[in-house]
Amino acid sequence: MGEVYKARDPRLNRVIAINRLTGQHTARFEQEAHAIAALNHPNICQMHDIGPDYLVMEYVEGKPLSGPLRVEEARSEENENRSRTHRGSRMLFMPIQ
Repeated sequence: MGEVYKARDPRLNRVIAINRLTGQHTARFEQEAHAIAALNHPNICQMHDIGPDYLVMEYVEGKPLSGPLRVEEARSEENENRSRTHRGSRMLFMPIQ
């Protein structure tokens, strides 16, 4: 679907992830952006902005996942994330290049 970059937002002085679409802008890209923005869950990243061919999202430090987590691993990760953050937002699905 696209490429993901780690960047710094100079206005808010925070590290962000930019997901750039590598092809024609599709309705699916915008639909996914709206779906992400509408959700609030510890295992879903926070959406900051959307453009014609990019999404700006919360950057979460960590290693890329090689695939879906087993239920036990996901629950363990969720509990660990909740204890480490006050805000509770975490992105577990986007590798940073």
